[in-house]
Amino acid sequence: MPRQLIADLHLHSTHSDGELSPSELVQHAATARLKAVALTDHDAISGIAAARETGHRLGVEVIAGCELSAYEEDTELHILGLYVDDAPDSALGKLLTQIRGERPARVLKIAEKLRELGVTIRNEDLQEEIGTSESPGRAHVAAVLVKIKAVETMGEAFARYLGLKARAYVAKARYSPNQIIGAIHGAGGVAVLAHPGQYRQLSLSTLMKKYPLDGIEIFHHSHPASDRDIFLRMAQSQGWLITGGSDYHGPHRKPGIEVGSNGVTQEELNRVMSRLKR
Repeated sequence: MPRQLIADLHLHSTHSDGELSPSELVQHAATARLKAVALTDHDAISGIAAARETGHRLGVEVIAGCELSAYEEDTELHILGLYVDDAPDSALGKLLTQIRGERPARVLKIAEKLRELGVTIRNEDLQEEIGTSESPGRAHVAAVLVKIKAVETMGEAFARYLGLKARAYVAKARYSPNQIIGAIHGAGGVAVLAHPGQYRQLSLSTLMKKYPLDGIEIFHHSHPASDRDIFLRMAQSQGWLITGGSDYHGPHRKPGIEVGSNGVTQEELNRVMSRLKR
């Protein structure tokens, strides 16, 4: 029997590296007949208020969230914070402000590396692509590379230049998992390891024992059915929360993915809410 999805817990808007505004995302969720969505912009919670305003009008609950990066040795982990306090002057809000402040310099360093490789990319074009985003990053650089025809697709941009160990890759400032998870818990939220199938060089069970993560994102477009089955059995046996989301960024940045294409059932969402810290 198909899972009856009622919420998408992984979405990105123009406040980070998504193509749609928070309000447009909620409109898509309403069209998909979802009851709830989590806006999980990279290092940003500033889009929550606009999303909630639209959600109130359309009958879609908006869950305050964000996606942050942490490092386990040389592996970058993505951690989702769900049901967090979205006040900008909260401890989490202040940490996000600090992290976002580090992002522009990283983008400029990437652009400089690209120019050293013979790619003609202008800072003015980057700024135009970044627009009002508070979290400029590699996706914006990739979009410019497509526009100037240095590559044909976003995927090629990451494979050739921007991905880990690619020629123009620049690492982020490093925060430990405990720093990020602690900030999420301090904001009353739950901390979920995003798309765990992307960290195959690490032991998932060891990570979950080492750090106070609350759950894992099982239902994600990058996970084949075999991975989902393994993760589901592990989560059920260990009592980890089960989440899922589309990781939607827009029609061009991650083609073929729609709002609500992955998500959680009512039972799974209820379990997440039961674990809230506040």
